[in-house]
Amino acid sequence: MKALMRHPYTGRVKEVKCGFSFTALFWGFLTPLFRGDFFVAFILFILDVSGIMFSFGTLAIVANTIFGYFYNRMYIKKLFRKGYDPISYHDGLIIDHYLNT
Repeated sequence: MKALMRHPYTGRVKEVKCGFSFTALFWGFLTPLFRGDFFVAFILFILDVSGIMFSFGTLAIVANTIFGYFYNRMYIKKLFRKGYDPISYHDGLIIDHYLNT
């Protein structure tokens, strides 16, 4: 599911996805990099490179799978900390249900 979040002062709107992040699974560290989440991108880059070097890619696949499960939740919580709010009541219900399950 998708929901919209808006920053109250800048008016910037971001679409967030709730659930497993297939983009993080397939694209790895590029997903947080494109979303501007540079610290998380750096950590995942280190995990991917070390996983490719030391386990012939097995560790990188495992790291991306685990990361795909948690990343959208981490990203939504980060947007809340930055001041973003759901645009509508329905968006709020979607996010609330996703974060509390």
